Amino acid sequence: MRTTFLTLLLLIQTILSFAQCHVSGWVFTGTVEKPIDLPLAHMYFNSPDDSTKILYSTLTDMEGLFYLGYIPPGKYLGYAEKNGFAKVWATLAVPEGQLVWKTNFRLKRTSDKRQGIPSVNYPISQLAQSSKIADILNSLPGMKYDENTLVLSVKEGEVMIMLDDGFQLPDKIKEIQTRKIKSIDCYTIESNGRNRYAKAINILSK
Repeated sequence: MRTTFLTLLLLIQTILSFAQCHVSGWVFTGTVEKPIDLPLAHMYFNSPDDSTKILYSTLTDMEGLFYLGYIPPGKYLGYAEKNGFAKVWATLAVPEGQLVWKTNFRLKRTSDKRQGIPSVNYPISQLAQSSKIADILNSLPGMKYDENTLVLSVKEGEVMIMLDDGFQLPDKIKEIQTRKIKSIDCYTIESNGRNRYAKAINILSK
């Protein structure tokens, strides 16, 4: 009797898993021939009956990739957005009987860098007045930059560093010219199960 019950339970779980889909995709800018990955872009799946009702959401990793697990089949209003880029909407139809489904979004840059995802902005006048980028990073509230490991961190984990919306490799951070910094945006990253970063900063140039 117990064996029959466990078998039935396993069968139900299998049916439910096949009734839902794993959705993944890529958010980028530029052209199809010369694309540029967009890290920290927000991806939303909204109700087709109410465009303001968010059903599922996630954040792209540093390669512009996103992943949403166990999405029921059906129609959704999907959109991707990122600070400094125009929001892009699309009607998405997640198919039945398909375990993995992929969709991509291409965003176009806007002239307004303040448009898009809310963030905390720190003008350079409120930070350390120094020619060393390490001093400026260490003056950000709650953040610590280790010049030996080249890692910026907070209590919750690592912090991704971007310069004018572009991801910066650790060994390139020390080359940032502090005299050209206008302000720094700070973001809290929504965990999607793949990101190793807890926060992100975007250094904006004058």
